[in-house]
Amino acid sequence: MGAAKVARGFAVGFGLEIILPYTVYLGYLLLYPLIILFRTTLPPVLIGNVICKVTLLPLILIPLGNKLSLYIPISKPNFMPKLIFKYLKTLLGLSICAVVIGLLAYVVMFVLYEMNRKYRLKTRKTGSFS
Repeated sequence: MGAAKVARGFAVGFGLEIILPYTVYLGYLLLYPLIILFRTTLPPVLIGNVICKVTLLPLILIPLGNKLSLYIPISKPNFMPKLIFKYLKTLLGLSICAVVIGLLAYVVMFVLYEMNRKYRLKTRKTGSFS
């Protein structure tokens, strides 16, 4: 498994948890189509998802998503209650955060995975295990 594949999987799992913080595990229904779409595997997606759950990052980012939603020029339809419209705009702001954090997670995971691979190759060539 290549570094890009692992990094994409971690970023998908991390971003999916940020986009869907309020759902009761409904995000797992989207995992399989996203795995196929981004050509990754299930383990890094689950690891990224669990790490994001444990750190409670989506709960910390909700105020930021709410602030971002103020800059999105969408008007409220007449038939939609104000609370639901505000929730959907906050979810859209969180989606923007998730894309940015997913891209950052991809870069960080790619670099760390490549550094680990180079270190393993170096220790294999020298024969030292310390």
